[in-house]
Amino acid sequence: MTLECIEELSFSPRKYQINAAEKILQSLFEKNKRASVLLLPTGMGKTNVALMVVVELFKKGLLSEEGKVLFLSPDRKLKHQLHDVCQSDFSPYGSSFLLPEGTSLPPSIIQKHFALSRFIFATPALLMNSLFARTPSQRRVQPEDLNKVVFVVIDEILDVTAQTVKGGGFRMDKRFAPLIDRLLAKNEIKFLGLTASILQKGKLSFIERMFGGSDNVEFIYPKGEDFQDHAPAIKLKRYYVFDDMRKEMDELLMGLRSQTEKVLMNGYRRISGGQQLAPNRTLLFANEVMNRSYQDTNFERGSEAFFKNLIINAGAYLDLIVARQFLFEHTFAKFANFVREVKNSLLLNSPEWQEIRELVEMASREGKESKISPKDLRLIQI
Repeated sequence: MTLECIEELSFSPRKYQINAAEKILQSLFEKNKRASVLLLPTGMGKTNVALMVVVELFKKGLLSEEGKVLFLSPDRKLKHQLHDVCQSDFSPYGSSFLLPEGTSLPPSIIQKHFALSRFIFATPALLMNSLFARTPSQRRVQPEDLNKVVFVVIDEILDVTAQTVKGGGFRMDKRFAPLIDRLLAKNEIKFLGLTASILQKGKLSFIERMFGGSDNVEFIYPKGEDFQDHAPAIKLKRYYVFDDMRKEMDELLMGLRSQTEKVLMNGYRRISGGQQLAPNRTLLFANEVMNRSYQDTNFERGSEAFFKNLIINAGAYLDLIVARQFLFEHTFAKFANFVREVKNSLLLNSPEWQEIRELVEMASREGKESKISPKDLRLIQI
């Protein structure tokens, strides 16, 4: 799908940005996908691509005359940045409204601005509170006006929608579920998600399920002759574990740790006759278990299996503590070596640990090995 908006933009788009915008429009309106998710590293212009897509929608008459465009950003700062960037390019097609924080404006005034504006900029929390107010008089956004939204851009879509579940996996963020569910329920709405977290496979799978499967969503990976020339984030991050990869590894480590903590807490309760294990004593208790400090305790029949399970979970817990220290305080090479040398059978047999090992090997193959630790890198001005 060839773009008509290039000459009218307030900036000169790069080739890979044009490629991304064309792919998104093709995905949504030729392949008739419900959603497109743009995966582009930080600093490479995700906002510019979204802006081009929206302007092109108006140029091609693909939105209804009363249709609104909603921009959701995860926090207040990004909401304001997005609003400011889009102003000059959106002004020929309608007015913009930055949903305000605080109570300086009465709800009735905000309702009017929302109703009259074509482009709405908000955070999920702010829009939730404005729509689902305790009383009708406090409602700052009328449901019938929200129903006029036909296109939604979600900045940092993984952070807005996906919530880590204790024990592993992801679910819809409970804080925003009513809002997201309301938007998803309207079949004519198209979605564009933006994210720099190109390696968080677990969250990307969740996004695919959220939109109803692969038939309804397409992940967009831009191409272009100038792509590598404008990818400083990728090149700079060769010095340490790739930001999104490190984040994904940490989520997997924390999920595993919560599983082992639960076993340790239950074990302590049984050994101590019903007492609770204080959170700040978990590490000490795990060490005591590994040192067999509780081996002389009188257990009921079958205690051998119980204690064996307690030992393997204590060992896994200690390995996970060390793994996180290597991940955040040492070079990637040291972290990778530690992961490869772990012998704990509980970890080796878990899907989460297998995924960590896969990410480690992927980073090694793609040249993202750390030369400087994240701790040391914080002292360097890049």
